[in-house]
Amino acid sequence: MATRAVFLGLTPVSLSISMALRGSPKRVECLGYDPRRGIARRAQKAGQIDRLLRQADRALDQADIVFLAVACQHVEPYLNMLAANSAPGTVVFDLTPVKSHALQLAQRILPSEIHFIGLLPALNPATVQCQELSADQASPELLQQGSLGIIPSPATPAEVIDLALHLCQLLGAAPFFLEAAEADSVQAAIAGLPALLSDAMLRACMVSPTWREIQRLAGETWFASVSLAAGEPSATADLIDHNRDHLLVRLQALQQQLTQWQAMLKSGSRQELEQHLQGSAQALSSWLADRTAAEWGAAEGERQPLPRRGLRDTLLGGWRGDRSSR
Repeated sequence: MATRAVFLGLTPVSLSISMALRGSPKRVECLGYDPRRGIARRAQKAGQIDRLLRQADRALDQADIVFLAVACQHVEPYLNMLAANSAPGTVVFDLTPVKSHALQLAQRILPSEIHFIGLLPALNPATVQCQELSADQASPELLQQGSLGIIPSPATPAEVIDLALHLCQLLGAAPFFLEAAEADSVQAAIAGLPALLSDAMLRACMVSPTWREIQRLAGETWFASVSLAAGEPSATADLIDHNRDHLLVRLQALQQQLTQWQAMLKSGSRQELEQHLQGSAQALSSWLADRTAAEWGAAEGERQPLPRRGLRDTLLGGWRGDRSSR
């Protein structure tokens, strides 16, 4: 019996996982649903999924694994749907942006025989300087040489964690483990804070007496700095709304840096300014080199990846007993 994966939400990451599963030695049947009909139809036409689901709850009772890639505000209704329709032993991989929110809902809504585990991807280093990815750029290589954070709960069975490790192998991504709160703190730094700062920069310009002249003279550098918050306002608001506590901590750290800059502008010498900027440039260059090399070391994972096997062997070999009553 073939392994069946259902993708709820078709994003560049979820579609890339689908493409990798479809191309694996033991091919997985990948079904997809997205309420954005245009994106869903393009995904099917491009061969990124095997079959398009017209309704989200279709085929869930026959799914072995589910990838949940929806906005935070939609997590609860989707979990209710999974609880009502999924077979015992189903594994739900969480690709939503705020992990504590999703995990708390899953612990409350899902029965114990449906297993929920978070994933936080760091994409192929070649994408680092791409400002935004679209579904058209989904690729089986999108996570290769990247990392995949695995976020289990205390109740997650070892077999489900092993399945996540096998998925990392199949995707070519290095696994590492972290807690939900830790993942959300990181997301606040790498996604939420840039969006907030982008919005603040834009609005600081908008209220300036020289706003008209700014609009006339602004170009690529300014646009790249202020456009993050305006790209998808609903998605950005969703991310900020569900990760407020961690964002407040990051904002406090940012305010400390801005206070330091105010002090340097008032009394700092040119040499002090240059040294400060050189230190930042060196830190960024060092990070970019490390991110490109993608050699973070095996010590970060609590478990070592298992010997390579087909995903079907891993999933159905470990869970056939739980699912035989379907």
